[in-house]
Amino acid sequence: MPRTDFARMFNPRGIAIVGANPDPSRPGRQTLLALERHRYRGGVYPVNPRYSEVGGRKCYPSIADIDRPVDVAVIALQAKYVPEIITQCARKDIRFAVVLGGGFREIGPEGAVLEQQMLEAARAGGVRFIGPNCLGYKNVHDHVFACFGSITRAPDLEPGPVSALIQSGGYGNSMVIQCAYAGIGFRYLVASGSESDIKTTDIIDAYVDDPETKVILAYMEGVHDGRAFMASARRALAAAKPLVVVKAGNTRQGQRMAASHTAFLTSAYDVYRAAFRQCGVVEVDDIPDATDVLQALVGGRLARGRRVAVMSGSGGSLVSFCDGADNNRLTLTTLAEHTQAILRENVPSIGSVANPIDFTAGYQKKENMPKFRASIEAVLADPAIDQLGVFLATTGGENLVQAAEVIIGAHNPAAKPILVFCALPREMTVAGREMFRRAGIPFLGTPQRVAAAMGKLADYSRAREEAPRLVRERIAS
Repeated sequence: MPRTDFARMFNPRGIAIVGANPDPSRPGRQTLLALERHRYRGGVYPVNPRYSEVGGRKCYPSIADIDRPVDVAVIALQAKYVPEIITQCARKDIRFAVVLGGGFREIGPEGAVLEQQMLEAARAGGVRFIGPNCLGYKNVHDHVFACFGSITRAPDLEPGPVSALIQSGGYGNSMVIQCAYAGIGFRYLVASGSESDIKTTDIIDAYVDDPETKVILAYMEGVHDGRAFMASARRALAAAKPLVVVKAGNTRQGQRMAASHTAFLTSAYDVYRAAFRQCGVVEVDDIPDATDVLQALVGGRLARGRRVAVMSGSGGSLVSFCDGADNNRLTLTTLAEHTQAILRENVPSIGSVANPIDFTAGYQKKENMPKFRASIEAVLADPAIDQLGVFLATTGGENLVQAAEVIIGAHNPAAKPILVFCALPREMTVAGREMFRRAGIPFLGTPQRVAAAMGKLADYSRAREEAPRLVRERIAS
């Protein structure tokens, strides 16, 4: 089947809310409230024969009665009504729908029959739909909210280059929120639910085709077609759009829960892990790993290898990082003699210019900033170094701002990744944290998280380097 153009879904001229209701606890009303609160610029059309108006807007008896262009129908009705509504969408030339409710194959044979009827109606009428059993989707940049529940509520996401696909609405959205608190901006968010029609692979392909999406984030419990997923992942890799995946449902108990949760039948985790490696997918274990890796990837700097240098005024943080370096197959390379000579001129005599570099406690003072800059630039210029970690530990307030100015402004002609560790809470690092975010420099909470993010950067960079060879081999075979 040819790939669907999702432009009208993500940027609809109008949205019909079928099953709109004045009760704010009901899904249809939540969709309407979200569109109003965020000032969606297209048409909004409540549909329910029981009401003449909902929320001060005219309420239409049926989809057929709407006399303006509509590209998306949000269906907030019981499962038994959905197949007929899909047919009405086709007659009205509405090509996309979101089926919010459940009651389909996940409840047994009776629900499976309804799901098949819904699919047949969609295919007969040329309608593509998200769901069922989902929260829906939103376009953060253009204030499109075809959704309900937690993804319509605060906190509001900031616009940015990351598009997300989540197979679990509540948990997946909590992942998105934590990424947002770490400074990640979003473009699209799709909570795909049971994926009767539009699959994870369709959404990944849409994100690959979208010029404003730079990084793709996915929470996955399973996929319907492994080959299709691998093809989509390879497209993302070829387009230089990192695909970051949190994969759940990997154990016997996790697989059983996934089957009851979204009706996914998950394969053995080893199969997924092998596919991820082959296709350059950046797999992360949990939400904190996702936030760290996204910070590293959004900055756009790729690592040329696993050779790293770190510098800190805290010896303990360097010890912790070294453990993390071993766990993530990083090498603390010996610095060139020229580099070490520059460091000796700028690091206190009681410190260490070997790698890792210890510039001792209390170094982060205003009078030391020229020396700090010279040290950073020397390490960045060393051809044996692929990535640099700068550990600021308990540096906050104005001292953090000064350090941020130096790190961000350091001469870095090879655009090597720089990652920063600081242990202080958000309220003590507001200004400096924001400076690093704007500069695309990850600001992470432990040395071992820095090591893990460096490892993932190196993994992805290697996959990007190998991508042309893999394509040639696939063509040859």
